[in-house]
Order: sequence, then C-alpha cells, then structure tokens
Amino acid sequence: MPDLNNLRLLHVADDEGHLVPEAAATSQAHAVTPLDQFDLIVAENGWPAEATLRAGEILESIADAFYFLDKELRFTYVNRRAEQLWGKRREDLLGRKFMDVFPHVEGSHSNMKIMQALEEGRPLTYETLSPIIGRWVEVSAYPSSAGLSVYYRDITERKRAEAAVRQRDDLLRVIFDSLSSHVAVLDSAGVITYVSRSWEEFGGQNQGQQECIGVGVNYLDVCRAAQTDDPAVREAVEGIEAVMAGERPTFSIEYPCHSPAEQRWFLMQVDPMPPEQGGVVISHVNITERRRADKALAKARSASASRSSRRRSASPTPPFKAGFY
Repeated sequence: MPDLNNLRLLHVADDEGHLVPEAAATSQAHAVTPLDQFDLIVAENGWPAEATLRAGEILESIADAFYFLDKELRFTYVNRRAEQLWGKRREDLLGRKFMDVFPHVEGSHSNMKIMQALEEGRPLTYETLSPIIGRWVEVSAYPSSAGLSVYYRDITERKRAEAAVRQRDDLLRVIFDSLSSHVAVLDSAGVITYVSRSWEEFGGQNQGQQECIGVGVNYLDVCRAAQTDDPAVREAVEGIEAVMAGERPTFSIEYPCHSPAEQRWFLMQVDPMPPEQGGVVISHVNITERRRADKALAKARSASASRSSRRRSASPTPPFKAGFY
C-alpha cells in the first residue's frame, strides 16, 4: 500500500493529461481532478496502478476529511468528506493556496498548529474549534518532503457529550460536598475512586493519612490490615464484600470512633453502584447526638420506672371490704 502521508501530488497538467513542470505551465494547463491525480501519482512515484487506485478509493471512502498541500501550501488533493464539511467543490480548491481560500484562518489556533508541524517536521494531532466550519475538529497533520497531509474529523458531538459529563460531574460534586456524611466510592476491587469534601476534612481533623483514606487507596486492604481482634471491623469488611458480590442488597453497622476529646459513634452504610459500573458507595454518618439522646432517654425511662416501683412499695394495701356483687 502506498504511503499516503508522503505522496508527491502534482496539481498541473496539460489538456491531454500529461505532467507539466510548474515553470512550463501555460494558459493551456488546467487543475487536475482527484481522479486524474492518482494517475499522475503512478508516473511520479513509480507505483503500480492497482495500488494507487486502491489508495484513491480509501481516501474517498474514509469518514475523515483529507487534503494535501504541496510545499507552497497549495491544494493538490481534497477528498469528498472535506468538500462536504467545507461546502466547497474540489475543482475550486485544487491549485490554490490554502490561505487564499481561507484567509480568515490566519492567526487561528489551527493555523498555528499546522505551521508548527511544518516547522518542526513532525506529525501533530490536536483538537480545535475550526474557524472554517465553526465546529470542533480533531486534526492530524503529517509533514513530508512533498508537503503536508492533513486528516480531520468533526468531533462536535463528542465534545458536547464530554461537556455534558463534566457538567453532571460538577453537579454531583456540589451535591456530594454539601452532604454532612463522609462519602467514598469504591470500584469493584475496593479501590477508592472518589471522596467527598467531608471525608477529606474528617481525615485531616483526625490525623488520617492520605495513603490510608485517599483516592487510589484500596479501602478493603486498609480495613483488613486494621481488623486485629475488633469484631466490628471484621463485620464491616465482610458486609462490604457481600454487597460487592451481590450477596446482599445493602449493609449497615453502628460503631464507636472515639477521640481524645469526646466519645463518638458512626453509622456506616454500604450501597451498590449500578451493575455496569460495579463497586459500592460507603457513607459514614455521625450519630453521636442520636446515641446520646437514646442514652439519656433510656436513663430517664429507667429513673421513671425506679420511682414508680418505689411508690408502689411505699403505698399501704387498702383493706378488703365485703360487698354485694
């Protein structure tokens, strides 16, 4: 297969289709059409006609737009897709300089990248908002001794989808960060892929090391290493693994997490992520106030029951009175 990035494409021929040196070009010469050009490539590069025809068929059938500029940056080939995107006929482009056809491109990001590829003599791929069609394109430029091959495709829909994902992620970040509970997302292997701001802040306030609680850490490995003889930790690990394996729909456990300054209790809740994504969402909710309230309520009920018992013990038994029934 011919090297499509190093073609020597000629753009001038006489009325009989014979090659005409640029210096000898006269008013009798005419711009070569794309199909004519592949016949000329055979003579210039010494390629088999069959291979050259195949190269032409490929360039005309690919979804990417393609054009070739000679050393003077004149169009020597434009494929069908480029015609469609630009809204121009190739007959109106061949033999003309790029900047004469698209003068408003000068100074644009795309133009600077093309010039960079030519100056550095190396391939370059980039994304840019095209000043020609007003849409996002991915451009691949391949400089060679003969000129410049350029492939580009319309990626506007992809960029819109990416922008929509970023907006969704930003919204989720705002929502997650507004939660008072400490939230982390684990992938199917137990590695932390996302943490809420409250998770990070709690770790910082409690001397939590980033290598133990941060993104990229295997949360299950950390928990397993901390199991020792604590049955609550062991139960938590088994619960997370059960939800990950689909053996139970959800899991929760209350556990103490005391600090030097106060006694605290938390509720750990584990819920599965969508099946196609895998993993789980873990949240730790501070339930210290609820535990204190429950303890105070239990204490009050116990005191009330004790007082009632004492009153019953102090009251004399009323005498029995016979009567009619």
